[in-house]
Amino acid sequence: MNFLAIISLGKLLEFAVNELSYNVNETLGGMLNMTFNNLVELIITILALVNSQIRVVQAAVLGSIFFHILLTFGSCFLFGGIYILKNRKFEQEFDSTVAQMSSSLMTLACITLALPASFSIFIDNNFNIPIVKIDNNLLHISYGTSIVLLVIYVLYLYFKLKTHKRLYKTLSKNEKEENEAHINIIASLILLIVMTVIVIFSAIFLIKSIDGVATSHGISKTFIGMILLPIAGNSVKVLRTLILSSENIAFFL
Repeated sequence: MNFLAIISLGKLLEFAVNELSYNVNETLGGMLNMTFNNLVELIITILALVNSQIRVVQAAVLGSIFFHILLTFGSCFLFGGIYILKNRKFEQEFDSTVAQMSSSLMTLACITLALPASFSIFIDNNFNIPIVKIDNNLLHISYGTSIVLLVIYVLYLYFKLKTHKRLYKTLSKNEKEENEAHINIIASLILLIVMTVIVIFSAIFLIKSIDGVATSHGISKTFIGMILLPIAGNSVKVLRTLILSSENIAFFL
């Protein structure tokens, strides 16, 4: 039930973020959309870490990357291809710069996940080093890769909102969504706070039920983290992307 509730609440949360972004200037609105776009997934991951579900978090991060690279991109090509065939066209158009940026960020995320594991396997097979020292080195590598990813995220914000804003502005002009706020900034801010609190409570119950579900249904925690949690955290965003792709509108997560 909490799994389905989070999916539904994610739609309301997206609505609140969009309304809030319409009530502020373009740059701040873009930052709000990018920051809160993954809020549900971020809440679930943080709460899983707090509850010591390390394996679930590892699988969820990897599953989210695969979810975007394989399922989302593949489905976008499929629905976009169906659209152009219906309109008797033979090529699907998209901006190569934006596509390369999104793909490069996903690839970099995969590399940063593989780096600590590769280091651990290499050390275990070639050197006789105490486990405590290996764990400390792995921790330093994890901290380093996290800092690098945060810096790259800031640079990506600068790329999207400053240097190459025209590319994303061109994309947004084609969207069929209304760009006018339906509620004022106070109401949208209150809605955002309320939805965030409800999502947090639903996520708490969801994370606490992982052990029971895994035991009673014979489902591994890796499957829950890699398949189910990315669906709960990204379903609304992916559905919006597929709708835009079915209208041959390029949209990159």
